[in-house]
Amino acid sequence: MCSAIDAAGFATVCQAFRAGNATVDVLRAALDRLTVFAARPEQPGVLVTDIPGHGQWLPVFTSLCTLKEFVAVGESVEMGLGWLSTSGADLIEHLPSAVGVLVDPTREHAVALPPLWLRSS
Repeated sequence: MCSAIDAAGFATVCQAFRAGNATVDVLRAALDRLTVFAARPEQPGVLVTDIPGHGQWLPVFTSLCTLKEFVAVGESVEMGLGWLSTSGADLIEHLPSAVGVLVDPTREHAVALPPLWLRSS
């Protein structure tokens, strides 16, 4: 089994991918080994965003701190929205097949993995 990757390591892979120096397979393998954080509703599940004309996306984050910054500077998470953490591999395994993943959408190394990329490994 491959060892886990930390947020800084994943950011490096994202930057290499965006520069054309890493493949989708390398990016996906790094995501599989990353611990991700996501907001969750009271009911079991995750909060998926529908972007008209672009499908459904799940924003995930490389740290709880980054998630809190994303959701109204932490107010929503601390006021009962909740959060979860899991491996990227587990997240993708349980994610509906039509949903893409946005990793650290407010960061310089942000990357979007459309549903097809998530299922192609």
